[in-house]
Amino acid sequence: EPLICYTRKDSVKLTVVNNSGMEISAYHWNDSLSTTSEAIVLPKVSTTYTVHADSKYGRCHGPEASVTVNVIEPVDASIKADVESICQTGAAKVILTAQSKAGVETPMFIWWDGMKTKDSIRIVAPDTTTTYWVATSNSACVQAGNDSVTVTVAKPAKVTLTTANKVYEYNR
Repeated sequence: EPLICYTRKDSVKLTVVNNSGMEISAYHWNDSLSTTSEAIVLPKVSTTYTVHADSKYGRCHGPEASVTVNVIEPVDASIKADVESICQTGAAKVILTAQSKAGVETPMFIWWDGMKTKDSIRIVAPDTTTTYWVATSNSACVQAGNDSVTVTVAKPAKVTLTTANKVYEYNR
């Protein structure tokens, strides 16, 4: 059975296969989807579609065929950094934590670098200001770039220290 993600864009093309060898004169879909052997559907919830056909001769109704298109909701994600600003020392680490919104279990997190993990934590050590994003994937739904966080990397202040040496000489 087909599985789609409800994104208001995913559609499914349903096609009737004539296994009888008889010519078909008409197709009858539930909800009058189409009068041809194909129908394009965009369901918002899981829906069962049925069709039957009339043979060209005798207007004989064939048995119904059905298919259920299952629809799942996409899962949004959020990402947080334990600190959003670090100093460019090369030693500073940032802990990124991803979470599926509304507490929904997320089978997979997709990270900015293409890595896919079930683990919701990544540790990074940026040397320049970087934006990190995370998306989720659950079966048919892949949400690209659901949430992001920017970690600012500041350059350390450069200072020099000078001393004022005065040499005093005195004669004895």
